[in-house]
Amino acid sequence: MNKRKYVHMLSLLLVFCMLFSAMPVSAASVDKDNFQFSEMLLKRVWFQNSDPIFLVDHYNPVELVEGLNVTGIGTLTNITEGAASDGYLAPLKEFFRQVGGTYEEQGDTVTMSLNGDTLVMTVGSTNVTLKGQSLPALPAASKPQRINVSSHSSFGSVNPLVASDVTIIYLPVRYILNAFGASLYWDSGQASIYAVVKVLTNKSNMSYPDKQGSRLDQIFSLDPVKNSEKAQTIAANIIALQNDDGGFMKLSGDIDMAQSKLVGKIGTKGKSSIETIAGEQVSTVTELRYLAKMITAFPGQASQYTPAFYKGIQYLLDAQMDNGGWSIQKNGIGYNSTIAYADNAMISVLTLFNDVARLNDQQFVFVRNNNQSLVSLMDKALQKGIDCIVKTQIQVNGTLTGWSSHHHPVNLSPVIGKTYERPGINATETTRIAQFLMNVRNPSNEVKAAAEAAVNWLTSVKINDKIMITVSDITMNNGIERYLVDQPGHVTWARNYKVSGSSFVPFFSDRQITRGDIPLMNFNPNDPREVIGQPGASSYYSNYTVAAKIMFYDTRTAYEWYVETPKRLIETDYVTWKNRLANGWPALPVDPSYTVHRKSSTSSVDPVNPVDPSDPVKAADLEVPVQSAEPTKPGTVLESTTGVVLSADPSVKYITGYSQEGGKRFVNSDGNIKRSEVAYILFQLSANLDKKEPASKSSFKDVASEHWAYGAIQYFAAKGLFKGYEDGTFMPDKGLSRAEVASILSTFYHDKGTFKADLKDIQGHWAQSSIELLVSKGIIQGYSDSTFKPDGTITRAELIALVNRVLGRSPAKGTYSAGDNPFTDLDSTHWAYEEIISAAQ
Repeated sequence: MNKRKYVHMLSLLLVFCMLFSAMPVSAASVDKDNFQFSEMLLKRVWFQNSDPIFLVDHYNPVELVEGLNVTGIGTLTNITEGAASDGYLAPLKEFFRQVGGTYEEQGDTVTMSLNGDTLVMTVGSTNVTLKGQSLPALPAASKPQRINVSSHSSFGSVNPLVASDVTIIYLPVRYILNAFGASLYWDSGQASIYAVVKVLTNKSNMSYPDKQGSRLDQIFSLDPVKNSEKAQTIAANIIALQNDDGGFMKLSGDIDMAQSKLVGKIGTKGKSSIETIAGEQVSTVTELRYLAKMITAFPGQASQYTPAFYKGIQYLLDAQMDNGGWSIQKNGIGYNSTIAYADNAMISVLTLFNDVARLNDQQFVFVRNNNQSLVSLMDKALQKGIDCIVKTQIQVNGTLTGWSSHHHPVNLSPVIGKTYERPGINATETTRIAQFLMNVRNPSNEVKAAAEAAVNWLTSVKINDKIMITVSDITMNNGIERYLVDQPGHVTWARNYKVSGSSFVPFFSDRQITRGDIPLMNFNPNDPREVIGQPGASSYYSNYTVAAKIMFYDTRTAYEWYVETPKRLIETDYVTWKNRLANGWPALPVDPSYTVHRKSSTSSVDPVNPVDPSDPVKAADLEVPVQSAEPTKPGTVLESTTGVVLSADPSVKYITGYSQEGGKRFVNSDGNIKRSEVAYILFQLSANLDKKEPASKSSFKDVASEHWAYGAIQYFAAKGLFKGYEDGTFMPDKGLSRAEVASILSTFYHDKGTFKADLKDIQGHWAQSSIELLVSKGIIQGYSDSTFKPDGTITRAELIALVNRVLGRSPAKGTYSAGDNPFTDLDSTHWAYEEIISAAQ
């Protein structure tokens, strides 16, 4: 039922043709004589009777009834536009919300309004009124019906959490679309109705941009300071979209958040939700994070955003259930009442609370500085949520495994969510949950056991030598097709697994209610047994028909049924986590509440710390005292934001110097240090457990595999700590600038606040924020003339001193005597003598 861009172009042509076609006599007053194009909003919708969803606008899936697995009833047929009805009935409350109309039920009477026209129908009756005038009686097959969900023969089994008294009114879809002047198109390929609903309004059509920064799921890529006007428009739209309860409705991730007056283009606001799926659906947590980003970027305008932010946090606190979990909707029904790991719902909330209450994320300094009582509540909710995760982990034969997409709110067992989210062990959600648990500092034994078990289970169910491919196929409705094919050496995971005897077996589920356990996503085009008509096909399919064996096209191309995210969890995240458990967690960032101003100085200059060489930096040299991060303790580690971990153990030596005749060495302390040498120094200090032989193919055309620092350069390039140049080179023999060093070392501080330093030559420099951060930590300072000389090259002595300071391993004056010096060219009076000797092997 979904379509792609080539279908979109065809549909637009059809729209403009149909706009001027004749409307049925009984239709509402929207026709070519009653509107101008500038006053019309076009809403496109698709209905298919076997689906529990319909599509709106940009092919965005919308549930017929939120929280319930129900479909239309009756059969859609290809009848001419303007015919009264075809007997296909469906719930339409959500449809009217999506197109900006109104829908009201009073007992068995339903009143629907659009464009100022009102249509009234009654359950069990063929009577209809439009604009107060009676219309010809409905055909008997089109009479509105009231259906009990839990007792319905098709719906009851897939709605186990729905109360016995929940009923839904079903209405004749084609009749109502015609009555309100919609233009209809029959999609024979999917046996579905495509309708263009014309809405009279002075509002413009919804915008769906491809560029970054405007899409809802990409708004964090936008620098709010450099793009302040667009950022403020986005924030204003977010505030306008907030519901009275503090939450936000589910929106498509590809909506243009920078378009003007967005709230007027979405129809009636929907219920608050916490689904967060990049590129698909976004709600609440994303909006709150963006408001926090704006508060941090524009503290002088914080009062515009903080009320909405705090209101949203309170919604999330209030929405937590007694079991510690979160459902997709507060007080939701059906699958919106489960403990929801699906759609990153619960984990996105817990991650937000963890960032605020425990990890000192610098986007939320304003919360910790001004509302500690709220932080305390978030911390308690966080712990309660972690306990819920531990309690819901699935055991199979006494062994912990992973988690399902949805869990029962009372007995905590796996339970069906949407029709394609059947009870099972879900590799995607298990990966997300394990990644979250690995970010819980100082975890309990239960948390450690849960994360370990998840990794063990994912390792046991990996599928070797296979890969899911997506190929272009313009003959198909979505323009693509997906297969699982052979790929030696590749590893993948199925989205969902079930227990079969002593094994875990992949299974798949369509949107269609009756197709919950399908063995294959699609046939393998490389396996002749799986191609109809080929030798061996009949015996291969002896136990089931082809239709039962593979998923329907629309579902298999709408979602990711094989995933590779567990690979990163197992190979990278797990290794980092084990390293932290063994060696300690990185120091937390310290919340700044000050601006650093360097006083002018007439002291002699030390290139690293340009004050008196015999006098280390003092708080008295600053107008406001330096508030440094907690010193790194000897024997612990320091972790970069890129995932590089350095040992702070002072016994680790990381320089050797240069060889001379007679076995002697020199260090050339005041000479410029090369990029390759810096990479090698940091590689010696690296405590990462994933250090391994580098790839045989170099990342840079000027660094051959024979280069003495090849392994270090390749490793840090892969980590993102070092970057090459636009021409594909690394320039290993080039000197490193003071700015480049600041950029590298600043990644070992996780502060995200705004710092200021009175250094007149760094304003607007690409490394300004990195320099200011290190100044605030007391690691580097400017010169007496209030300059920093960011593009000046750095010497070996300067680099060693800076590395020692960042690692908290700088020795005191007098620690080493002249007899400790292994270098022929280093004098004991050198300002960095102790620093260099402490690093020497």
